[in-house]
Amino acid sequence: MGAFLVTHNEMIHQFFIDGEQSDGFHSEEVLQKIIAYLQTSSQRGGPLDPRPEYEDETRAEELVRLYGATAMRFLEIGMPFTGTELLLNGWDYLNGLQLQEKVKTYKAGLTIWFSMLYEKLNDQGAMFYWSILTHGDDYLVGHRVGEGMQRVRNRLGMSAQALEQFNHLIEPMHGRARKHDSWALSSGFPEDAIVKFAITHPEHSHLFALPTSLLEFPVNQAYLRALLANTDAHHKTTTAIGNALETLAAYLVMLMPGLTPRRNVRSETQDGEHDLVVHNSHLSPTVDTETFGRSFLIECKNWSTPIGVSEVGYFLYRMRLSHTKFGAIFSRNGITGQDKDRAADSLIRRAYHEDNAICVVVTQQHLEQIAKRENSLRSILLEGARAIQFGRSKN
Repeated sequence: MGAFLVTHNEMIHQFFIDGEQSDGFHSEEVLQKIIAYLQTSSQRGGPLDPRPEYEDETRAEELVRLYGATAMRFLEIGMPFTGTELLLNGWDYLNGLQLQEKVKTYKAGLTIWFSMLYEKLNDQGAMFYWSILTHGDDYLVGHRVGEGMQRVRNRLGMSAQALEQFNHLIEPMHGRARKHDSWALSSGFPEDAIVKFAITHPEHSHLFALPTSLLEFPVNQAYLRALLANTDAHHKTTTAIGNALETLAAYLVMLMPGLTPRRNVRSETQDGEHDLVVHNSHLSPTVDTETFGRSFLIECKNWSTPIGVSEVGYFLYRMRLSHTKFGAIFSRNGITGQDKDRAADSLIRRAYHEDNAICVVVTQQHLEQIAKRENSLRSILLEGARAIQFGRSKN
């Protein structure tokens, strides 16, 4: 297979040469040519087809190496964001392949390239995120020690205790994920363990608040699709579909660096329980901390109908009791009311005018936009807050 790799390297090198026109380097044109070439070569039966039926995953490893080495080349010529865009394209393809064909795809090699690139940029937060994804992906197939583990443990300061607790959350997934078709379930993706780790071990939340230049990490579209499938009410209990939406909300929250969720937090007076309490561990003030505060609440209602005034009112009441000025309701079918005077939307606006409390509703339409990477939770929450404060644009 080495001959293939040389040929592919030469082809990509030629794309860089062709991009060096007299009026400057045409990075977008070069990027699109490389993406098209790698996508064509990795189709079924192609010389870089990454499907796992090939012995020792050799083709997948070569495909990943080409994505990574080319991304680093963009970094070397001063175009790091072009490099990350290329890596993201490969990551989307391999995750999508796993979801579609329900077999494990080799992704750990690609996420470690992300980590290496961000290490060059001295971005600890992004380096940790991609390194823990790498370790999780390795651990899912039984590789207990790898480059991802070495990075989070030895370069980024994850304690032996924290690493063991993280590994423990993957152990049950390892057995299930080997069963037929289980790789297309949410438990077949390392993000599932990361969310569980953050929820169950808040004492390690500082690991998700390492300094980073990124406002959000990219959503794993395949994993989000698997989570959305979990929220389907067919053949599931009410508790199960409710928990599924909470996991989805927690995952999207964790794409915002520094934010870590806690699940099912009961007040000391035992008079209420919060689905998710989100804490902001950023050391320095940001736009997010100014808007969301240091802590905010999330309520998840996976109902087949819009939720009404009583549910919205009770959530706003719990916001008041906890002195939180921001909250979000994840309701796949939105909110409603018995009549115009008692509409839930009017109640939310009243809460802002009377208590300076902002509550944003996240619907199924929003989740679909995020899954297509047309929007992000951060943008939805910020725009929702601005709409409550100032109204919406006429455009």
